[in-house]
Amino acid sequence: MFLDLSSNRFSGTIPQEIGRLTNLETLSLHSNNLEGHVPVSLGNLSKLGYLRVDNNNLSGSIPPELGNLYNLVTVNMSVNFLTGHIPSSLGNLTKLSELYLFLNNLTGLIPPSLGNLSSLRILYLYMNKLSGRIPDELGNMKSLNLLLFGHNKLTGSIPASLGNLTKLKILDVHENLLSGVIPTELGKLESLIQLAFSHNELSGQIPASIGNLSRLEQLFFNDNQFNGSIPKELGNLNSLVEMLLLLNRLSGPIPDSLGNLTKLEQFALHDNKLSGYFPEGILNCKKLRYLTLGNNSLVGPVPKSICNLRSLETLYLGSNQFSGGIPQCLVNFSHNLTVLDLRLNRLHGTIPTTFLKRNNNLKTLNLNGNHFKARSLGL
Repeated sequence: MFLDLSSNRFSGTIPQEIGRLTNLETLSLHSNNLEGHVPVSLGNLSKLGYLRVDNNNLSGSIPPELGNLYNLVTVNMSVNFLTGHIPSSLGNLTKLSELYLFLNNLTGLIPPSLGNLSSLRILYLYMNKLSGRIPDELGNMKSLNLLLFGHNKLTGSIPASLGNLTKLKILDVHENLLSGVIPTELGKLESLIQLAFSHNELSGQIPASIGNLSRLEQLFFNDNQFNGSIPKELGNLNSLVEMLLLLNRLSGPIPDSLGNLTKLEQFALHDNKLSGYFPEGILNCKKLRYLTLGNNSLVGPVPKSICNLRSLETLYLGSNQFSGGIPQCLVNFSHNLTVLDLRLNRLHGTIPTTFLKRNNNLKTLNLNGNHFKARSLGL
């Protein structure tokens, strides 16, 4: 028996009497204007395999009685105003494949019992108010493909047991209060496409084992407290499109091995403690659109070969110790360049007249705090 009333304009509450439809296998009430609590009587629908009440205005808690529905394969209660804890009884749903609880006001801990869900492929808990640690038991969910816990208040360290989730494609825990180091065991997640740890309090060195993630396309480690050098093994991430390491405490030179990342389009390293010369290996990354190395301690000249990066839209090298002149080609090498920031360096000589040409697309040009010669720009 199927009941699909989704994507209408129904308002009011879900009636308790719905629990009398004991032959119901599919209940879809999503994308309406329903309010009130989720009926406890849903726990009577023992044949139910598919439950969607997402995109409504439901409030109150998730009934623990849902843990009696052993045939459930999909539960979607996202984008509501649900409060309270995630019932530990959901760990009884051993057939469950998809659990969506994102964009609610859920609080409390992530139940360790969810680790019993050996068939679960998708677990979306992001944008709630969940707290406490990520349970070690989640490392037992060997079928998991997508784990999204971002925008919560989770604390503690990232469990090494997550390295057992070898089918995982997305691991996203950004915007939490996580601390400690990245477990080296995460280097076993060779199916990963996205790894997002940004906006936490993680520290220590970036493990070399991250370089094993050959399918990774997005690496977001920004806004943490990582220190030490950038592992040269990150140059093995041949599928990488975006690498954000900004706003950490990384030091030492930028490895030339990163020049192997020929698919890289966005590379942000600004606001660290990096030193050494401009990383010429990066100039092999011809698809780069966004390159930010500002607010470090990089020295030496800006190489002329930077003009080979013809897809660049943003180039931020400000607040370093670069010296020498500005390469003459730097403005007209790319029709896409809109932001060029070379402020607060030790650049000298004259400012190229090409900056005045009307056929460039520059919207932001910042050369302040250098040692250029006085010269009329003819403005």
